[in-house]
Amino acid sequence: MKKTITLFISLLAVMVSSAQMNVLFVNDNGVYPPNTETVLSTLNQTGHSITVFDAVAENRSPELLEMQPYDLVVWYCGGDGVGRWFWNGTDSDNIQLKLYLEQGGRLWVMGTDLMYDRFGTPWIFQSGDFVYDYLGVAEYHAQSYGDDGSLGVPQLDLAPGIDWLTTNPISWIYTTLWWVDAMVAAGESVQVYMMGPQDYVLSNYASAIYKDNGSFQTLSFFFDPSLMDTEAHRLQLFSEVTTHFNNLVGATEMMESTDHLFIFPNPASSFVHISSTKNENESILLLDTQGRVIRELSPANEASSVVKLSLDGIAGGLYLIKSGTQSARLLVK
Repeated sequence: MKKTITLFISLLAVMVSSAQMNVLFVNDNGVYPPNTETVLSTLNQTGHSITVFDAVAENRSPELLEMQPYDLVVWYCGGDGVGRWFWNGTDSDNIQLKLYLEQGGRLWVMGTDLMYDRFGTPWIFQSGDFVYDYLGVAEYHAQSYGDDGSLGVPQLDLAPGIDWLTTNPISWIYTTLWWVDAMVAAGESVQVYMMGPQDYVLSNYASAIYKDNGSFQTLSFFFDPSLMDTEAHRLQLFSEVTTHFNNLVGATEMMESTDHLFIFPNPASSFVHISSTKNENESILLLDTQGRVIRELSPANEASSVVKLSLDGIAGGLYLIKSGTQSARLLVK
């Protein structure tokens, strides 16, 4: 039985990794719509299924249940540095985004004034801060042009050791690009692109940082890729980034869902998050392969529409999560 389950999961993982990702594109750029159109057009060419959430038009940030079905959230802030919905429009931590990430989500955020909207330079972050814990940034050091003697950064150079990207260097439609952020990576986070070339005054600082804490992954571009020098280079970069995230989907986890029931992470070991957009008052049941109820949880007793079911004492194997008429499979490791 164990061998059969292992083979089933391996085959399913291969299928997931070769399939399209479901991507939510969040438009959070309110100053120059053509830049949004440029980025979205390139993203659409990567071959993944793209759904657009227009935060500017909606005048709000997407909620957890709107992000939860997606393998990757691409959050585009462009060059808009005033009242971005990435910060709830109120310069505060985005709790819905935190919940999405804590459930194993993936985020690719980009924008020249993403940080400037909320913070000044220099700004130091520490454990417990959203920017440190979720974006992997220890310091927002400076901005090109504003803090480099009015030069602007000529290019971005791929950092050593990044083997899932080959786009190098990143150049611009202008001679130099203004307002690109100079950052310092935190802890185990990885610098992806450095300001360049080497004789540039801020060349020791990163403008793209990747964080993988074993559960969620975030990639932060502190520049606007709509301003890259050519469409071909932008498509190369976007294809490589989305391929990396797609490989993570297939290699590390599966999200089992119906139209209204979502469970995450899957496989799971110590706990699983369960969300239902239908039958919200129905009990959540954990069933074994014989249909026996192993555990029961009542959402009516929970403060959130997303419930957390403990798997302590549950043996490894294949199970069924059931809520009303909705059901989804769960693999316990």
